[in-house]
Amino acid sequence: MKNEDSSSPMNQSSHRVPMLIAPGPMHISSRWQGRVGGLVLLLSLIATFINYTPAWAGADTPIAPLTNTTAAPVFPNDPSYQAEQQYGLDLINVRPAWEYTVGDPRVVVALIDTGIDFTHPEFAGRIHPDAHTFFLQSSPVDESGHGTRTAGIIGASINNQRGMAGIAGNVQILPIKVSPGVVREGEVEGREAQAVDYNFQEPIRYAASPNRHGTRVININFATSLDDPEERAAIYEATSNGALVLAAAGNTGKEQTLFPAAYDCVVGVGAVDQSATRAGFSTYGLGVDVVAPGVNIFSTALHSQQHDYDYASGTSFATPHASGVAALIFSARPELTAWDVREILLRSAKDLGQPGYDVQYGYGLLDAGAALQLASIWRAGSGKALATCTGERYRVYGSLYLDTNNNGQRDSNETAYTEPYTNTTTFVELYANNGARLLDRTFANHAGIYTFDITYRAEESPYLVKLQNGSVQQSLYFAGGLAGPYDFAMNTRSDDAVTLQGSFFADRDADGVMDTDESLYPDGGQYPATVALYALQQAALLAVATSDQRGHFAFYIAPPTMTMTYELRPATQDGFLRFSRPYTLTLEPTSRGVLTYALGLDIDTIPVLGQDSSVNSTPVALQAMTATGSIVLQWDTPQALRADSIYEIAYATQSGGPYQAVGATSLPQTTSYTIFNPHGGRYYLVVRARTRDDAQGAFWSGYSNEVTVTVPAAVGDHQLYLPYVSR
Repeated sequence: MKNEDSSSPMNQSSHRVPMLIAPGPMHISSRWQGRVGGLVLLLSLIATFINYTPAWAGADTPIAPLTNTTAAPVFPNDPSYQAEQQYGLDLINVRPAWEYTVGDPRVVVALIDTGIDFTHPEFAGRIHPDAHTFFLQSSPVDESGHGTRTAGIIGASINNQRGMAGIAGNVQILPIKVSPGVVREGEVEGREAQAVDYNFQEPIRYAASPNRHGTRVININFATSLDDPEERAAIYEATSNGALVLAAAGNTGKEQTLFPAAYDCVVGVGAVDQSATRAGFSTYGLGVDVVAPGVNIFSTALHSQQHDYDYASGTSFATPHASGVAALIFSARPELTAWDVREILLRSAKDLGQPGYDVQYGYGLLDAGAALQLASIWRAGSGKALATCTGERYRVYGSLYLDTNNNGQRDSNETAYTEPYTNTTTFVELYANNGARLLDRTFANHAGIYTFDITYRAEESPYLVKLQNGSVQQSLYFAGGLAGPYDFAMNTRSDDAVTLQGSFFADRDADGVMDTDESLYPDGGQYPATVALYALQQAALLAVATSDQRGHFAFYIAPPTMTMTYELRPATQDGFLRFSRPYTLTLEPTSRGVLTYALGLDIDTIPVLGQDSSVNSTPVALQAMTATGSIVLQWDTPQALRADSIYEIAYATQSGGPYQAVGATSLPQTTSYTIFNPHGGRYYLVVRARTRDDAQGAFWSGYSNEVTVTVPAAVGDHQLYLPYVSR
């Protein structure tokens, strides 16, 4: 197994030096020379790190105070970010994500790497106390700098007027130091006669253990050609228990299957450069799910070597971009599962390369802003949970598109077919035995991409994919573990299809008809409405649509060949379905066009607006943590908020108030908040739960316990207010 870093493109050559991570010069440590001997390891690419001390190191770059707490997010005052040296953060669109959160200190990101520099000021107070080392009788202190660079991309302090900005600058980092384990015999390609297996199952289980109190992300920066069943089992356990595993795709520069990135339960990350083009060293193929910046990445270096920051290249430095975004999602929506976040990352990626999924870029470029936006409306627990974790997968892929020239194939200039819904409308099905047995159903993402991962079995062939309800189908042919692209032209299908669309309303008089005094049911967030479409003749469930944030839904049905009776069954969802009355419709073979329905939800089945008479519970256990340039608040809540509510943060300059609101969380599930650039003074901070509607004050909670924070005054600082709050 090799560490997934590489030399900067300007320093690459055709020569590849096999290496293990070691302190000092790049050579095999004497500790391991006897064990490894002359074995050829996986083609390891040495990272040439450009030692760089910026001219602005230590410079004071203040930001003008902002009093409008609803303005755009603060532009971090970290010098490297302001100097545009961290191009990767803009490339992955991170600033819109910071509108939701900059990370929750209760979220732990585990780094299975080379340890961390405990003395680096960017991590002060946020290194998990359970930092650990495996295989070597040593401490988790980083000797090579690799793990420290990874940690900086994820979690360097943000807005502290020094160095760099991490993607999730408030989360805890759990460094787990690993080194070469057992050398195994194996069939490998090219110059790879044998490979090192790092026996990662124990580090993974250690990271995901409940004893770590909050590990939600596990970042692995090593790759091997060996498929290890024990490692797979550990990853599956971790994912099922809520910790998402992300891994570097590798640095071989060729199409190759490397693990753990190629396991279907892992998010494999490839590298792109500043122009969003695949880096020449980045391995591609089944191990790439998304790509992220990985060329000349500015990050933290060993503080002990007197240069706190430098540059590095490799998929090792692309992966922490994705891990950082995953940490933001878990911070904003802690109730989401690892399966949810895995799917959110894939669905929100920006399509690159050939239209649709491809082996060079996977689903596309990581998009932090789109990921947090999708996470904000994602229904917890709806992510597809895999039955097993396998490396013997075959990937079926394709896309939905608009065939503008009607030539029956997707050309590079033809756009994806997208819909403003999540897992709701047009779906694709995978069948075995030539359509006799349904294996799986999936929905295209915002770029029209759909994929299936299967374990190929000859007795199940031929496989085929069908557009919903069998309106179009294609037989599959596999080559090199891939089948695709199988693209469906949606404009042709839509011309022939019947569209069923509509919205939901609160049916107060239970007559099934929307009256003038009855309002739409708009809540597409915490408790969305759903509608199931049944074909009554076959007693078959055809599809389920979930309302968007406006309360709208849509189905597309192939024209029936005979008179068909369908039933629409609306329901609300708040942990279980609460069904209302069904609506029946009949379609003839000549039916075309758009049919619009208003579906009533019985008032006693609606768990939210207009019916929820509960008063929000008062937040408890408010705590404040201070860092350079910020105050981090976190709290607990005895029960979930009403769906129409959020948390409001307030402060006073004397104990007991009067309190002045300084901001609010973006989402009702978020129970942490970061105040940036507080001016010098003593502040008394509280939190309360309130409805978004000021007129609903009867449902607001009381204030939490009060916490006191003293901020040292800066020279010339005479302001008596908090300037700006980032959610």
